[in-house]
Parts: sequence; C-alpha cells; structure tokens
Amino acid sequence: MFLNQEPTPKPEPSPGPEPTPEPENYTTIIIKWGDTLSQLALDYNTTVEELVRLNNIANPNLIYAGNTLIVPINGEQSEGTSDETIYVVKRGDTLSQIAMDFGTTVNAIAVRNNIKNVNLIYPGQILIIPSNSGNKNYITYKIRWGDTLWSISRRYGVSIAYLVRLNRIQNPNLIYAGDNLLI
Repeated sequence: MFLNQEPTPKPEPSPGPEPTPEPENYTTIIIKWGDTLSQLALDYNTTVEELVRLNNIANPNLIYAGNTLIVPINGEQSEGTSDETIYVVKRGDTLSQIAMDFGTTVNAIAVRNNIKNVNLIYPGQILIIPSNSGNKNYITYKIRWGDTLWSISRRYGVSIAYLVRLNRIQNPNLIYAGDNLLI
C-alpha cells in the first residue's frame, strides 16, 4: 500500500431480500397434528398455493406438527371456497356415496380432482367437492329395454339413490322402457 493512496473501502453487505409478508397482514401459527395445507387455506381464507409461496414449502403434501407457518389474517375471499367443499376420504368411502352425500355427481368430483379411476380412492385423500347448488342443467335419458337403475347410474357416474331422489321413483326395482329419467 502506498502512503498517499486511500484504503479500499470494504463492500457494504447487500441487504437481504424483502420479507414477503407484511407484519400487519400476516401472522404465524403452529401446525397441529392432522393439519393440512388445504384445511389451513380454508380456515385462513387463502389458497394452498399462497401458503406454499409464503412459507417456501417444497412439498405441499408434507408439513410437520410443531412447525410454524405464516398465514394471512385478513386475506380476500379465495376463489372457489363459497361453492366448493374440502372432504377427506374415510375408510369405506366411495365416490358414489360421497357424491350422494354432497348432492353432486361422481363425474363432477372426478373431473374437479383429476381422478382417472373413479373406483380408486384412499383414506386420507383430500377431495374438492364442487357444489351442485343452482345447477339445474340435467340431461334427459330415455329408458331402453333391459336398462336398470344400476346400469344407468354406472353409465352416467351417479348413484342409484340420486336417480331415485331426482326422479321421485317409488320403486327402484320397477322402471319402464320408454320413460324418461333426469340425470
């Protein structure tokens, strides 16, 4: 170093990235056993994607009890929460029974959840159940000789109970060729 040369200034540490959450709009919670991001998103009026983004979660299907999670405290209404329900499959459940319980169709649940095989669901699986409220767009099916409610229900992905209730059928074992069914 020369005497008349000024010392080289030390580089200033660069400021870290701005934290995503604003303190007044977010809070932290402790994850409890059994919590899922889907349920927490519903509870805090947000989306799973937002929780993943806020918390830098690599695998949204893997969260641990005892860890902390940043959640919005006054988020806007998340899309779809007013007309969809989150359901966790229990042992013995079938899509047909779930659809009947929620007044929707197997096909609607399968499409919404990207289910390829409607006969293959498992306990703990999270399903988004679309609402059928206000949807009066039924199709009319003309019963053919040899049809049964069972065969029609399988063909259209609905339950027999749904067909009976929708069409006010008194005796499910007695349907006639030529009659029309709403599906």
